[in-house]
Amino acid sequence: MYHGKEGPFLENSILNYTDLKGKVITQLVTLQALITGRGYKKKEVEIEELIRKLKEDQVNLVILGHFNRGKSTFINSLVGENLLPTSIIPLTSVITLIKYGEVFKADVYFKDKTRREIAVEEIVSYATESGNPRNEKNVERIEVSFPAPYLKEGIVIVDTPGFSSVHVDNSLITQRYLPEADVAMFLIGVDPPISQTEVEFLKQTKVFTSKIFILQNKIDQVDPAERQQSLEFSRHIIETQLGLENLKIYPISAKLALEGELRRDPEKVAASLLPDFEKDLEAFLLREKGGTVLLASINQGLKLLAEAKMALELEKTATQTPLADLKTKVETFNERIAAIQQEQKDMKDQIQGKVERLLKGLKPEPPKPEQISFVKEAFQACYEAHQNEDRKTLVQNLEACFKQSVQEAIKIWLLPENERIQKEFEEAAIRFRSRIQELAEQIQQLSADLFHLQIENPPFLDSQRFDNRWLHKTDIEHPPLLKPSSVYHLLPKKYLQGVMWQEMLKKVEGELARNAEELCQEFTEYIQHRARDLTETLIQQIDATVENVQSALKRTLEEKAKSQKKITQAVKDLEEKLAQIQRVKKTLLDLQGAIRP
Repeated sequence: MYHGKEGPFLENSILNYTDLKGKVITQLVTLQALITGRGYKKKEVEIEELIRKLKEDQVNLVILGHFNRGKSTFINSLVGENLLPTSIIPLTSVITLIKYGEVFKADVYFKDKTRREIAVEEIVSYATESGNPRNEKNVERIEVSFPAPYLKEGIVIVDTPGFSSVHVDNSLITQRYLPEADVAMFLIGVDPPISQTEVEFLKQTKVFTSKIFILQNKIDQVDPAERQQSLEFSRHIIETQLGLENLKIYPISAKLALEGELRRDPEKVAASLLPDFEKDLEAFLLREKGGTVLLASINQGLKLLAEAKMALELEKTATQTPLADLKTKVETFNERIAAIQQEQKDMKDQIQGKVERLLKGLKPEPPKPEQISFVKEAFQACYEAHQNEDRKTLVQNLEACFKQSVQEAIKIWLLPENERIQKEFEEAAIRFRSRIQELAEQIQQLSADLFHLQIENPPFLDSQRFDNRWLHKTDIEHPPLLKPSSVYHLLPKKYLQGVMWQEMLKKVEGELARNAEELCQEFTEYIQHRARDLTETLIQQIDATVENVQSALKRTLEEKAKSQKKITQAVKDLEEKLAQIQRVKKTLLDLQGAIRP
């Protein structure tokens, strides 16, 4: 049974968002029903896909921060329950997702694609360094199901391993999850304030996440004057290094907030200052994130509605057209549409040619001296940071550091070139999609001219999103510097470091070359995938528009073969459907107005 937070956190905004989303879905379902069974199969599929995406909409709230900044306690304070284990030592070692579920339970997903349901009390055995050192159990992620109302509509809270802890692998795990973040909550401390390591990680976060909330946790540990001094210092550092202005940092005490929730003590909750942050998060989720999703769905729905309306109006007008004239108009339409379909075919070839030209010069270059120096410096810094650890931990951290620094060194060369190619492809894609829209409008205009109809062309919405997820390719295998069976593991640490240094020098160029080739291949596949998406859009949009007209004309010819009484009834039915479409349109426009600020 749910005993968590009873306050307004997220719930009011999520329930409001849920209500609006439900109303949008209802109108889309109504629209789909109005055209079902009339031969507009592609249009039915488009509406069904829009409904599915809206129903499955998920918002990932990703919690980030240096180890020991109180991320797990912060999550517990958000839900008002001791869900996740907490400690003063680096604890979380795998990604943990908190989702809605009717029953409070946990599932462990392993890297071999298997799953195991566990008791909530067992999370510590899989999610922490103490229970699962170095992730020796090969856990991919943990999903905690929790019956909180605000999670029910797609909110997912994500706990990540603390970066820059003594366990280098934890930083890699967190970095790889950044592209999944819709909203990032970045926790910094009061004493000490933000560090340069945190600033660098914040820069990475900014690349992948458009909305970042920065929270200064543990304000209960210092007096108000020290808290403000620390906050101003952190704000100045972040604004200066990230080029921001008027940055808002939220001072909070997750510890006080959690204690207040568990004891039902509103004064302690208020003293934590967490409610101030929650209000702004609620507003963002509804007005910005949720509003963006709903507005995009409504705009797409209005576009589909305009196309459906025209198809039904075409049916109605064609039904009232003399049969001989109708057959002539059908022949004229089919003749003229052939030229558009030929251009459609030509555009497919143009897209493929553009991709081939862009990728022709993309080849990994031999490792540069500065890349090798970068790896060597990172390796030496890692050794100095971990030299006091036991042999096993030292070796593990040096291995992880070598892997991470090689990948980072590759990006020094690869990122600028690939960004150039991606930008050029995006610009070409926008032109292609614009032309696709023009061709679809030409088809509609052709049918409108033949049957004297008024057409509605909603504004072209370029909803394609490009990202840099290819940068976080995670399945590149790195052979260890030292094999597990190597006798070098038995050497004293002062000799072991020298051996690993020599192994690193022998392998660094080969690993740089191999990683460059792997990441180039990943980027090539990424661009090719975007090209396939573009081609599918070309095929789908043109074919669906042609199908609308041809299905309407075919259905009309079939109706013409019936008695005048049935033709009259068909016209009456179409008029009723068109009236219903107008009602759907009015409702969608009203919802659009309610969401827009």
